[in-house]
Amino acid sequence: MKKMMTIMIFMIVIIMVGCTSVTQTPLFYIERIKTAQGIDFTKYSEKEFLITPEKYLDDYESIGLLNFSISSGAVLEKILVSKADEMAKKAGITDLYHYKWNIEEINYKEILDFAYNISIEMGGNAITNFEINYDVQHYNNADGYPSVLIPKINVTGFVIKRKIPNP
Repeated sequence: MKKMMTIMIFMIVIIMVGCTSVTQTPLFYIERIKTAQGIDFTKYSEKEFLITPEKYLDDYESIGLLNFSISSGAVLEKILVSKADEMAKKAGITDLYHYKWNIEEINYKEILDFAYNISIEMGGNAITNFEINYDVQHYNNADGYPSVLIPKINVTGFVIKRKIPNP
């Protein structure tokens, strides 16, 4: 009889826990983000350094090709959505978590500074045929954890040394 009463209480607890409604946020979503970023070359023009997507038509000395990429870093954050109470834990129900990737932004100033510094080290005073292309890199994850697409910026150009006539 005592065994039967214990089973009945256990069944009632399971039914009560199963019937309770838990409001939770969606486990998978993509936030809408609008971004716009102009690329200002003024800082480099003031140093008499030219960056252009066009060809340079005056006299110059070929220095070399510029080609690099920068990828964002990311950290997977574990967010508690619903905490199981003691009765639920006894029934085998655990806390509910949501995972969200926090992806760092790529700063175009950093990209330009990097391109400028490489070109200066090479002996150039201009980058022509300058191109910035956006790409993504897909990273799969272990079962139960979300995959992620990481932004990647590819930069190419032709480093030259312009022959600037003395006034």
